[in-house]
Amino acid sequence: LMTDLGYYTGPIDGIWNQELTDAIKALQRDLGVPETGVFDAATLQAIYAQGVTSGSATTTTVAPATTVAPATTVAPAPETTAPPAPETTAAPTTPPPTVPEPDPTQPSLQEALVADGRFTGYLRLLQAAGYPDDFDRLAAYTLFAPTDEALVAAGVDVEALIAADTPEELFALLAGTASEGRFTDADLRNPANSPLEMVGGEFFDLVIDDDGRLTIDGSTIESPEIVAKNGIIHAISSLDLS
Repeated sequence: LMTDLGYYTGPIDGIWNQELTDAIKALQRDLGVPETGVFDAATLQAIYAQGVTSGSATTTTVAPATTVAPATTVAPAPETTAPPAPETTAAPTTPPPTVPEPDPTQPSLQEALVADGRFTGYLRLLQAAGYPDDFDRLAAYTLFAPTDEALVAAGVDVEALIAADTPEELFALLAGTASEGRFTDADLRNPANSPLEMVGGEFFDLVIDDDGRLTIDGSTIESPEIVAKNGIIHAISSLDLS
């Protein structure tokens, strides 16, 4: 998006760099919103309100898909040289399963996290990074949310982390806890979905141990999942930070 709007000329490699932060601040300056350097709710509202993208709120649901869609978009171009290459590259990023329309009576991801009561630390990190409102506005996500007990057991000091890291660093860190699309427990146990691509571009292995416990990148997923109108939450009861 930043490249299409002419604000960013750097590499599109999934790595958050200072050039991208500066580009977002320049866009925010032109939009007349606080220059936070991250895509927060105020920036997204201004983009759609001022018609910067397509002048339609429908961009809200389309925009996130571009993080997964490049393999499809780029596929026609290489056809003249090596048509199978894009197909092979895209294979690990298994498309999210087709799901019914979300139930508007269900809580949003943020509301579900708050209502559950086990994720106060994770919510503090999301808020510091500028994520919560974005999750409520964009396409469906699957969150792998560490519980407060898991954070304490792993020695994670949430307030110290917020004080030490910038919003950009927290944003990048938390990108490893979200995947685009709605993945139920059954979906995660399907070998076709492992490794699972996260919003930050990492690929995490999904493993079922001899006792039937499911882990993602070594961290234990607690059952059952929490269903929201714009995604699914899987509680992480044990963190592997190695």
